[in-house]
Amino acid sequence: MSESATPTYDRDDGRLRAAYPANSDDEQDYVFSIYRYGDADTFEVADGAKVLDYGEGVAHVLTPADAYEGE
Repeated sequence: MSESATPTYDRDDGRLRAAYPANSDDEQDYVFSIYRYGDADTFEVADGAKVLDYGEGVAHVLTPADAYEGE
Protein backbone atom coordinates (compact mmCIF):
# COMPACT_ATOMS: atom_id res chain seq x y z
CA MET A 1 0.00 0.00 0.00
CA SER A 2 1.15 3.54 -0.60
CA GLU A 3 2.66 5.32 2.41
CA SER A 4 0.52 8.32 1.47
CA ALA A 5 -2.69 6.27 1.53
CA THR A 6 -5.61 7.29 3.68
CA PRO A 7 -6.90 3.99 5.07
CA THR A 8 -10.22 3.42 6.79
CA TYR A 9 -11.17 0.37 8.81
CA ASP A 10 -14.66 -0.84 9.65
CA ARG A 11 -14.43 -2.63 12.99
CA ASP A 12 -17.86 -4.18 12.49
CA ASP A 13 -17.19 -5.99 9.21
CA GLY A 14 -13.37 -6.10 9.31
CA ARG A 15 -12.97 -4.38 5.94
CA LEU A 16 -9.96 -2.21 5.23
CA ARG A 17 -10.16 0.38 2.50
CA ALA A 18 -7.43 2.72 1.33
CA ALA A 19 -7.49 5.64 -1.07
CA TYR A 20 -4.33 6.80 -2.83
CA PRO A 21 -3.22 7.91 -6.32
CA ALA A 22 -2.95 5.10 -8.86
CA ASN A 23 0.50 6.30 -9.95
CA SER A 24 1.88 6.37 -6.41
CA ASP A 25 5.43 5.04 -6.15
CA ASP A 26 5.85 5.11 -2.37
CA GLU A 27 4.79 1.53 -1.66
CA GLN A 28 5.21 0.13 1.83
CA ASP A 29 4.43 -3.34 3.18
CA TYR A 30 2.23 -3.21 6.27
CA VAL A 31 1.14 -5.78 8.82
CA PHE A 32 -2.35 -5.50 10.29
CA SER A 33 -1.71 -5.34 14.04
CA ILE A 34 -3.96 -5.45 17.06
CA TYR A 35 -2.72 -3.58 20.12
CA ARG A 36 -4.35 -4.32 23.46
CA TYR A 37 -3.85 -1.39 25.78
CA GLY A 38 -6.47 -2.25 28.42
CA ASP A 39 -7.15 0.58 30.87
CA ALA A 40 -4.12 2.66 29.85
CA ASP A 41 -4.69 6.22 28.68
CA THR A 42 -2.17 5.92 25.85
CA PHE A 43 -0.39 3.34 23.69
CA GLU A 44 2.67 3.50 21.45
CA VAL A 45 2.99 2.36 17.85
CA ALA A 46 5.99 1.96 15.54
CA ASP A 47 7.22 4.88 13.44
CA GLY A 48 5.19 5.13 10.25
CA ALA A 49 2.26 3.15 11.65
CA LYS A 50 -1.30 4.11 10.74
CA VAL A 51 -3.84 3.86 13.56
CA LEU A 52 -7.08 2.72 11.95
CA ASP A 53 -9.35 2.47 14.96
CA TYR A 54 -9.13 2.41 18.73
CA GLY A 55 -11.42 2.13 21.71
CA GLU A 56 -12.45 -0.23 24.47
CA GLY A 57 -8.81 -1.15 25.15
CA VAL A 58 -8.07 -2.33 21.61
CA ALA A 59 -6.39 -0.55 18.69
CA HIS A 60 -6.27 -1.72 15.08
CA VAL A 61 -3.08 -0.53 13.42
CA LEU A 62 -1.23 -0.91 10.13
CA THR A 63 2.40 -1.37 11.19
CA PRO A 64 5.21 -1.08 8.62
CA ALA A 65 6.53 -4.60 8.03
CA ASP A 66 10.12 -3.48 8.49
CA ALA A 67 9.29 -2.55 12.11
CA TYR A 68 9.25 -6.29 12.82
CA GLU A 69 12.72 -6.90 11.38
CA GLY A 70 14.55 -5.58 14.42
CA GLU A 71 18.06 -4.23 14.43
